[in-house]
Parts: sequence; structure tokens; C-alpha cells
Amino acid sequence: MGTQLVWLKRDLRIEDHAPLAEAAAAGPCVVLYVYEPEVVAHSHADPAHLAFVNQSLAELERRLEERGGRLTRLHGELPGVFDRLHHEHPFEAIWSHEETGNDTTYQRDRRVRRWCRQRGVAWHERRQTGVVRRLPSRDGWARRWHRLMNQPIVEPPERITPADGVRRLGEQTAADLGLPATTMTRA
Repeated sequence: MGTQLVWLKRDLRIEDHAPLAEAAAAGPCVVLYVYEPEVVAHSHADPAHLAFVNQSLAELERRLEERGGRLTRLHGELPGVFDRLHHEHPFEAIWSHEETGNDTTYQRDRRVRRWCRQRGVAWHERRQTGVVRRLPSRDGWARRWHRLMNQPIVEPPERITPADGVRRLGEQTAADLGLPATTMTRA
């Protein structure tokens, strides 16, 4: 059983998280959140979003530790972060949810897919919404949507075996990432 990488995007939870459950069953895990400069500095992002992400990560970290796991936070562009991590701690697969975001995250996912193919790393990307990337035809979409939405909720793994020796960052604030103060106003 080789090391499994669970890549967290917007899915900062352990309940109903098929990639986490499947990876935990497959071997030791690196549960990873990456502070991506192109994502956190995007014009649609705000430091208030980062504060929410950090609150969610703190809760997620607590829940992972209850099960023996660890949260790894790293900073950098993808797939470069994966390349460095794979060099230091080879992993055999990446497990993630399919993200439906903006073109920045879509293009990032395309780069990650190419990187995985070039390195022979399996990427198990699980759908979690009704959006279907690369859909050649909408025929049958509603049937597939109902089947996906009616699947049972995935129970969190009882035990998560962490991969050893992976370096970790702590929480990264807006100031740490060179972001300005929030531009959001309260209603």
C-alpha cells in the first residue's frame, strides 16, 4: 500500500468525502490543502474568503487528528507543489473532488492532469455536483444527476493513517500571502 494524496480544494470536510474515505482505505495519506497564489490573489477572491478557509481548515484539522490523521498545508502553484512533494515523498495516487470553479481552477486542473499522466500518478477525481465537465451531450444528464444526488452519504473513515515525515506549513494569513486587507463590506 503506497502513499495516497488527498487534495482538498473547496471540500474542507470529512463527512460525505468519498476521496478521503477511499484514500484512507488504500493506504497512508497526505491530506493536503495548497494555498495557491493564482487562486487566493484572483480578482474574484478576497482575504475574507481566506479567513473562512482558515477557519474551516482549523476545524478539519481537529477532526482529522481525532482519527489519527494530519492536515498538511503547503503554498505554491500547482502542479509544482505536487512535483516537489512527490520527489520528497512519492505518492501513488491523488484523490480529490472535481471542482467547478472559474477558468483559473479549470486550467490548473488541466495542468495537474497532464502532470499526473507524465509521472504515472493515478488521479481519482470524484464528482460531487451536477456539473459535468467535458460533457459531449446533455442527453441523459438528468438521469445521471438523479443517480449522483441519490447516492448514500459517505461516512468518514474511522482511522486515517498519516504518511510520515511530510513537512507542513501552519495557517497562512492574508498578510503572509501578501494580500491586501479585505475589500468586502458588511451589509
